[in-house]
Amino acid sequence: MAINHQFHLGKVNKDGLSSITYRFNLKGKRFLFGTGKIILPQLWDNLTQSPTKNKKIIAEFSKDDPKIKTEIDNTSKRLENIISLVAKFFSLKEEQNEKVNFEDLKIYLNKHFNHKETEKTKETSSKETKETIPLLSEVIESFYNGMIKGNKTIQLPKNKRGQRYSIETIQSYHSLKVNYEDFEMSQSRNYLITDISLEFENNLLQFLNEEKVFSPNYQGTLIKILKVIIHDFIESERKKLYDDQKKGIKGILDLNDLYHIEREIKRILKPNCEAVKIYLNDSEIEKLFNLDLSKTPTYDKARDIFLTGCYTALRHSDYKRLSIEHVKSEWIDIIMKKGGNNKKVFIPIRPELMAILKKWNNKIPEMSSQKLGKYIKEIGRLAEINEFIEIIERKGNENKTSVKPKYELITTHTARRSAATNMYNSGMNPKDIMSITGHSKIETFEKYIIKDDKAKEIRLSGAGFFKGNINLRVV
Repeated sequence: MAINHQFHLGKVNKDGLSSITYRFNLKGKRFLFGTGKIILPQLWDNLTQSPTKNKKIIAEFSKDDPKIKTEIDNTSKRLENIISLVAKFFSLKEEQNEKVNFEDLKIYLNKHFNHKETEKTKETSSKETKETIPLLSEVIESFYNGMIKGNKTIQLPKNKRGQRYSIETIQSYHSLKVNYEDFEMSQSRNYLITDISLEFENNLLQFLNEEKVFSPNYQGTLIKILKVIIHDFIESERKKLYDDQKKGIKGILDLNDLYHIEREIKRILKPNCEAVKIYLNDSEIEKLFNLDLSKTPTYDKARDIFLTGCYTALRHSDYKRLSIEHVKSEWIDIIMKKGGNNKKVFIPIRPELMAILKKWNNKIPEMSSQKLGKYIKEIGRLAEINEFIEIIERKGNENKTSVKPKYELITTHTARRSAATNMYNSGMNPKDIMSITGHSKIETFEKYIIKDDKAKEIRLSGAGFFKGNINLRVV
């Protein structure tokens, strides 16, 4: 049985340390286990959900605490042991043809690690569950599982029982579940139910528009389903909150939290026009590369991160992981994490990308996608990427056209689309490009890129994306 092992940090204590909690979901139920380990948040890698392996960071903290590397190694070993023991426990239960009981699993782990709270398993489990704000992915999964089991039904007039959802409707909700999992993977982040905000809306719509290339109507369908699930969660939590208050129990969510969630999800509207698709051509990318940003280090870093996407066609969640272990002479050798497909790709390194890698010691600097998206627009303005683009915007109940300079339309995702488009327009094999972009159908891929009328001229001139007809390799 495949288990999605996860490790998360708790709140920072007065010493600046966070406890590490292990968890996974199984058939709509969540298992929580305190690892018995604490760590400085600065030494935690959110992407790998484990202590950092960055030698520079470890060396910096070791100056004040020489034992830090040993502590990191011990913590990593503990997390690996937990995963190994959980796998062993499930294997034993399968061999004995017995059902998995979470309380038995917790006792099994506590016994191995000699935790003092072994006899207090039920009490600890109750506290941990109560103090955890639900993840949005868990809310979606719980509703979906309820539909399958018949616990979630269509509400009919009074005095009538609820009607079970049709197979077609369940399949639509499954599509939302799968696409939402892809969304969180692309963001390298797990959203809490209270994280719904303008930032969340912008990231979600950008993902549906640019990553999935869904039509406005289909995006609207997914958003409508998301709203139904969240409104159902709000109603259930209101009832639970009322019952808890009568018993004198204080829950993790209060009325203000529920009002916030309701207000934010209500504000997310169905898209009603096609998103503007742009890409940066080779000359515009060259402008960014040659731009002198030495006096603004933050912009300098953002520009180099963005260009890495322009030169690789990798997703932001993948190219931001680039480090020395991925750089092999003239190739980038990296396993793509998106969607859990774990495909390894080999991408030729352009001279410009080689210069960027050397500049940052073969590791792409860190920056959130939100900050990168904000900075790259201003960088585009400084590089004079100011071609005017006609767009359609919603004004009240009408769609109106307007004109904006191209730099205002640049997003973090523009980098990947630019790379894929430039590769295609220079004559590269579409299947090789699709192996990196993740498109499985040529029809979807062709909607994703922006074909250039001058592509044939570029192909004939031999001025391809990699200055030659080099194919990518996928394992």
